[in-house]
Amino acid sequence: VATFRATVRDWVHGHDPEGPMHLAIFFDAAAVAGDVTLLAEVQQHLDRVVAASDAFIARFGAAADQFHAPVGWWAQLTGSADDQPLDVKKLGTFPIVHGVRALCLKHGVRETGTAARIEALRVAGALDDAMALDLTEALHFLMGLKLRHQLRQRAAGQAASNMVRPSALSTMERGDFKNALAINRGFRGLLRRLAADASVEAVAVCLLFSYVTPVHERKIKEIFAELCPTKPLSVSYDVLPKWKEHERSSTTIADAYVKPLVSRHLKNLKARFEARGIGTK
Repeated sequence: VATFRATVRDWVHGHDPEGPMHLAIFFDAAAVAGDVTLLAEVQQHLDRVVAASDAFIARFGAAADQFHAPVGWWAQLTGSADDQPLDVKKLGTFPIVHGVRALCLKHGVRETGTAARIEALRVAGALDDAMALDLTEALHFLMGLKLRHQLRQRAAGQAASNMVRPSALSTMERGDFKNALAINRGFRGLLRRLAADASVEAVAVCLLFSYVTPVHERKIKEIFAELCPTKPLSVSYDVLPKWKEHERSSTTIADAYVKPLVSRHLKNLKARFEARGIGTK
């Protein structure tokens, strides 16, 4: 288990480009035999490694937005454009499955099925009721569409594929496919907004005369703590309450810059110690 914990840490903090893919596979794992507590122990270790690491989770979830529909896909589904095949998996099911997986990693949800994960995220408040219902219905439709399409291909003596031509769908299927991709597009937008929020790792505040009266910086600090409790904040009055704004602001910015770096370094050290069975306090 100690070796596997170290492997999980490398998937999160290492430089292997396939690390996130391995992590996604592991995150979907379920114990079917043997000592189930071993898997639970590594899962708990994963929770500690990614705790408060919004930047990593944003990078992990970005894979859900890597595939894009060709220009004019909406017109294809309404019958007013050239009939080009669309990939049901890349454009439909994968963004939902992986996007939901990333949200579960962020919120510590342990369900393994995507529909069950969506419900758990709804209960946890990570998805509103409307989005959860739309995602579940879109996922089930897209899975059924892909299966029906591949069964028709096999019956016709063709190799099964994920590529579907809109002209091969019924009018109702085209309408539902269009709606499912629209829901998918809205979910991708949600993931992009979460990623944008995560791209800000720390904030520095330096007001011109705070070295004389820090009341406004302290008020900003109080509001920021309520709105963004997990984000590091540096205010100039705490860091260097001295005259001359250039020196004060540059020192405050440097303080904000190193906070997330030091935090990650300490978390890595703690994870490495724990992976070797060394207790930390």
